[in-house]
Amino acid sequence: MQNLYKKIKELTIHKVLRELTRIRDKYKCQLCDKKQGDKKHSVHHIDYDINNWDKENLITLCEHPCHHKTNTNRKYWKELFKFVMFFRKLN
Repeated sequence: MQNLYKKIKELTIHKVLRELTRIRDKYKCQLCDKKQGDKKHSVHHIDYDINNWDKENLITLCEHPCHHKTNTNRKYWKELFKFVMFFRKLN
């Protein structure tokens, strides 16, 4: 029972973190600037580590085509998104 409670709590926290990321990113894909519609945008882990929920490691992407693109050439996307996050801190 304790394991189930922990799992539910983690799912809830992750759901909240995903929504906070979308809010921070103004419900727009950070690659193509597409506004979120009826289908929620994906929240991508910049370093591809699904256990890293640090806010600096999360970025909003539309599912297609942008989030699909990030499945290839991961090194390129990691560097690009790190730059995007760094640039945000400057503004």
